Amino acid sequence: MKFQTVQAFEKYLQDTPKDQLGSLFSVMAFDFLERKFLVDKLVSIFKKDTPSLDVIKMEVCDQSLLAIKEELETFSLFSSNKVLILKEVEKAPKALLESLANYFKTAPAYPVIFEGQEFKSDAKFYEKLKKEMIVVELTKEKPWEKKQRILSWIEGFCKKEKKTISKEALEALYEKCQKDFSQMMQEAEKLIIYTGQEKTITLAHVNTICGIEGDLNLWALAEAIVWQDAPLMWLKSLDFEMDTAIFYPFLGQLRYHYQLGLKIYQVASQGVTFEEVSQMLPQVQPKNLQKYYELIKKFSASYFTQALLLLFEVDLQSKSRSVDLKILWINLLAQLKNIQKR
Repeated sequence: MKFQTVQAFEKYLQDTPKDQLGSLFSVMAFDFLERKFLVDKLVSIFKKDTPSLDVIKMEVCDQSLLAIKEELETFSLFSSNKVLILKEVEKAPKALLESLANYFKTAPAYPVIFEGQEFKSDAKFYEKLKKEMIVVELTKEKPWEKKQRILSWIEGFCKKEKKTISKEALEALYEKCQKDFSQMMQEAEKLIIYTGQEKTITLAHVNTICGIEGDLNLWALAEAIVWQDAPLMWLKSLDFEMDTAIFYPFLGQLRYHYQLGLKIYQVASQGVTFEEVSQMLPQVQPKNLQKYYELIKKFSASYFTQALLLLFEVDLQSKSRSVDLKILWINLLAQLKNIQKR
């Protein structure tokens, strides 16, 4: 069974009882984050009522039929159930795909999800398993179908964070991000942090945070402060007429970048490649992640941890009625500058 729109696939998942979904799936999309989004949705269905579910990921091109069979047929001591995700199926040798097609003619004991970009040399593999496999293929979506899907996903993501987003804000976000889902997810995360306790993300919020490249916005300033790649931007942050509407969202954005930096530092110090880091942090726009990955070499772990502790202290100090937020802000910048010199 093949679905070429997410709406039809999601309806199938919603209307079909879990024990009748089948055990063989394929998710095809050009964008890595879009594939991950759908795979995660599938996994969440299998995790329901099975908290100990073991999720195993394997690169198909690096495996043999024997290794895949062993993984599926080996009983786990730590989990009563598992899901096997076979990634980058389009890179697998034809001989392996032919063997897998024959092997999966018999339904596997555990759910198996194939993940790839598009149907190419592996088309025969899917043809052989068309009765056994549930396929969702986003590579042939019409432009308006893709737009509807992406807007729906972003709206759902905001709802999960207990926020609504206006139709005008969604449309503006879609255009500002050049219709790219990965970038929209990153901008949506920024908006959720920026809006704080506000329940609705508006067009004004989008215009403030997600300005076109070159525009000065709070997010760009926070990024410059944390990553120190634009020294003149520090001076810009001194010019703000500081009030609670700017102070607390700005603290949130600084905290986001310091936490992100600490994550990248921890994995990079273990010798993890950029490609592996990008798979660990798919929500970060690749262009930005590449920059952070290269800049991380000049920082230590203590740079990020000390800054995070300082932000926590400043947040507490800001709750005092007698505090002057402008002075507190300038003192914070001075202390952050001091950390970077250590």
